[in-house]
Amino acid sequence: MVFCGDKWSTHGVDKLIHAFRMYSSSHTNYSMQATCMEVVRNDEDSCDVVCHVLCSVSQRLTRSMLSAYYPHIMNQETLVQTLIGQDIHVDTKVTFGFSPCGLVDVYGAHMNREKAFAQLLGVDVAAMLADGNQYTTLVNLP
Repeated sequence: MVFCGDKWSTHGVDKLIHAFRMYSSSHTNYSMQATCMEVVRNDEDSCDVVCHVLCSVSQRLTRSMLSAYYPHIMNQETLVQTLIGQDIHVDTKVTFGFSPCGLVDVYGAHMNREKAFAQLLGVDVAAMLADGNQYTTLVNLP
């Protein structure tokens, strides 16, 4: 299984379990609401099928989540206190790739966190958050 594409170079069930543990320990009050789904066959002669799901991810921001993904802002207590307890809504596109046997063999997700933070805090603060984002670093295992 390829988890979140070559960009993160994460492969296998162990990577998926690691990501699940990380998410479940730092994300409280997390929900995902699907708004649109599109199933695409890659080729008429191929059994490769891809499913794109557009959804909205909602979650309450916590200190542990902020320190894990945005450690560069933790010395700015006023900003941290402004963020803690806020509900953020992130437009997300999830892609599932299926093997010829019908099993999910590729999973990828793109979350528009910058837009969500811009709506919550304004463009300038959102740009600062995105600048030191540790999201992809944390998902990778050595």
